Amino acid sequence: MINLSLGVVAGFLYATQTGINADLRKSVGSPVRAALVAYVIGMIVMMLLTVITGSSIVISHKMFFSSPWWLFTGGIFGSIYQVSNIFLFKKIGAIKVVILPIMGQLVFSSIIGQFGWLGAATYQLSFIRVIGFAVLAFGWYVAIVLVQRDEDGVKVQAKSQQNLGWEIWSVLSGGLFAAQQIINGQLGHVVGSPVKAAYISFLVSTILLVIVALVTERKILPNKGTIAQTKWWSWTGGISAGLVIALGSVISQAVGASLTLTLIFMGQYLGSSLIQQFGLWRSPKNAVLPLQIYGFVVILMGVVIIRFW
Repeated sequence: MINLSLGVVAGFLYATQTGINADLRKSVGSPVRAALVAYVIGMIVMMLLTVITGSSIVISHKMFFSSPWWLFTGGIFGSIYQVSNIFLFKKIGAIKVVILPIMGQLVFSSIIGQFGWLGAATYQLSFIRVIGFAVLAFGWYVAIVLVQRDEDGVKVQAKSQQNLGWEIWSVLSGGLFAAQQIINGQLGHVVGSPVKAAYISFLVSTILLVIVALVTERKILPNKGTIAQTKWWSWTGGISAGLVIALGSVISQAVGASLTLTLIFMGQYLGSSLIQQFGLWRSPKNAVLPLQIYGFVVILMGVVIIRFW
């Protein structure tokens, strides 16, 4: 029961992290630098956890040059995913920024598994999984499409068309996150620790974001004035990210990866719903609609079918 509860807590922290980092963006001025701050803090957390769990934070020369190049790209995909979430949080809302990437994660992870890419174990796309994707698509239709209609059932064209491109990108970014999880899993086997693999992923993300920030903005971290004016909790997104990784590693060993991901998804939706309903972390306040809840339940059914059969 404790592990099940911790899985939901991990998902809740993940949703909270996105809301916090989206608010941090207002202070530092860009999603790239907001993600960079979060990753620097998260990297420090993962570095400490790596040492606490008995692993070295040093990447051996032999391991680095003998491993396939893609084994270190998880941090690249993860940083793109996080920057996208920070940027899209205000564009499409707290709930969509959870639901849409989940679709991308499931579709892309199934494709990767179908063809055995990135060293993943292969499996055939069964009929029951196809049903699961159909259920998932229907839940998406209820939670995303139907809520964009007015009381007479007429689609609200302006807003839905304006957000369509962002929603598509949100789905695709979920695919990048799925690739990151599979790559980090392989890296964990190589280095002998999922926590150290997460630390390496955070390190790669931090290096990439430093380069991007320098090239595009000529600035890395916020100045002293910005730091002084920023709410204290705006700096905790990276801590939440590190805790999610740590909890996920512990829980997956106890209850399995599929149930862990399902629990995290439930926690993500709960957290994003509370953020949207009450306008937490200074985000836009919008009531959670019954259709969004119904859609979530259907999506959850689809996730369970795809993950467990």
